[in-house]
Amino acid sequence: GKRYKVYKILFAIPSGLSETGKLWWFGVAYVLWDTVYTLTDVPAYSMLNTMTDSLEERNLLLSVNRVFSGAGYLLCVVVMPLLIGRSYSFAVIVLSLLSAATMVPLVLFCKERNYDPAQDEGDFSFRQMFEYLGKNKYLLTYYGGYMATDALKTSAATTLFVSFFLFGSELYSIVLNLLGMVPGVIAAMLMPTILKKLDKF
Repeated sequence: GKRYKVYKILFAIPSGLSETGKLWWFGVAYVLWDTVYTLTDVPAYSMLNTMTDSLEERNLLLSVNRVFSGAGYLLCVVVMPLLIGRSYSFAVIVLSLLSAATMVPLVLFCKERNYDPAQDEGDFSFRQMFEYLGKNKYLLTYYGGYMATDALKTSAATTLFVSFFLFGSELYSIVLNLLGMVPGVIAAMLMPTILKKLDKF
């Protein structure tokens, strides 16, 4: 609910604001959206560890998750430029309703089968989390690479910009985004087979 309302606010900047006002609106709305997104995304991903003890089942669930995430991204890549042609607000409303509808089954029907409250170690402080991160070189490497990747990830915005301002239509972004998705989709489909041959690291 809140995640999608904030998403709509992000794309509903009042046209009467000054450039500085628009920048502040976007900055605050983006931080709010990203915070709410994280609050819903982290539990959904961590739930995999409470669904099964089997490493093979977890890998399979992660692979299926990637395939469906890719399918959702594919839908956005194809449909969003068409909707944006009508209006940004309309496109965001449609995407928000669709996203909310796909989250409902997870909330209502997903069950934790591998969780023992007796073994719960309790809450962790931010300080404890960062201390642990500093001691775990594999996790530190992973998050370092993840942050570097996200910091350099400008392709989505650049593709739409180039399509609209150089080619005169946002529809050109569909082809470029589809081409960029192909390696990820193939990798997700092959992941269960790859993990049978190689260690998870």
